[in-house]
Amino acid sequence: FVSRRFFLYSLYAMFACTGFFEVLNFDFGIHSELYAAIASGVLSGFGGGMILRSLGSGGGLDVVAVLLNRRYNIGVGKTYFGYNVFLFAASLASMAVDKVISSLILVFITGITVEYTLSMFNQRKVVFIISDASDAIAARIMKSMRLGATYLRGQGAYSGNEKNVLMTVINNIQLKKLEEAVFTEDENALFIVENTFSVLGSSFSRRKIY
Repeated sequence: FVSRRFFLYSLYAMFACTGFFEVLNFDFGIHSELYAAIASGVLSGFGGGMILRSLGSGGGLDVVAVLLNRRYNIGVGKTYFGYNVFLFAASLASMAVDKVISSLILVFITGITVEYTLSMFNQRKVVFIISDASDAIAARIMKSMRLGATYLRGQGAYSGNEKNVLMTVINNIQLKKLEEAVFTEDENALFIVENTFSVLGSSFSRRKIY
């Protein structure tokens, strides 16, 4: 069900993690269960997310989560949390309630952090620019910002006039510079910004195949 690369990277990660768990022992000085759950959730989620971004896994539930994500588009973090909710609920008979609640907080934060880590490098802004100076704006952003752009055919609902709608994809750092470039060319332009979860292909992130 998975690629050879994913299998080998997962095997490597399992051996590496097992070895490091035996060798490394850090004391962060945290004595509160709540604080420990939060700190552990963030560290575990970020580490797990980086492993998954490298097209590997930590084995076990990671593999199941990847398969469910590929087949049913269920988020990896959601699989972590859902499985552990049932696991810890079943442990209520033998574990203290405080321990169960702390553990649920840990896996909840881990799941969110994994999802965020997997997506944060792919997040971009889609910008639509409606302007009578779309050609000048396109030339400016392609030359000065080295961005690609696409013309979409548009038509005013009231006027019936046809015009080009400029679309481009950028990151957060470039947004203010693009805004400045657009309104320098046309102070009456319409500048529309939308968040996008993931942009794959072309000069952006490559599609990940596990």
